[in-house]
Amino acid sequence: MLCFYVSVIRSVCEYAYPAWHSSLTVTQTKALESLQQRAMRIIFQDNDYMLSLIRARLDTLESRREHLTERFFKGNVLRESSCLHYLLPDKLETSITDKLRHPKTFKPLPIRLELLKFVILLYLSVYIIMIRPGAVAHYEFFLLHVPAV
Repeated sequence: MLCFYVSVIRSVCEYAYPAWHSSLTVTQTKALESLQQRAMRIIFQDNDYMLSLIRARLDTLESRREHLTERFFKGNVLRESSCLHYLLPDKLETSITDKLRHPKTFKPLPIRLELLKFVILLYLSVYIIMIRPGAVAHYEFFLLHVPAV
């Protein structure tokens, strides 16, 4: 039964995890973990969850996703030959970062304030036109007081 769980059920739970792992809410994480808890309760009827994981030589789904996401990132994005490598910001000089307690490898991304203003205006436009047509006066007031994009 453990082999069936690992090969069929857990593989479905972890399908395309690098794409969605970082956007899981706490509730969704707990729901996924409860699925594994239920499976461990069925397979190992006498043990609690953590003992069952030890006996089965498995990790919690959350720690497994963290580990696999880190491995995916290091193997598929950080390599210079990766087709995704160009998405990373420029690296900081190691002569500076080696002296820091908590070094960051990459430069922080600049905040695109103009793009953010545009997205907010677009959202408000859709909201007013589709949902609250009576709020046009508030929208016009907002447009007068926000700098143009």
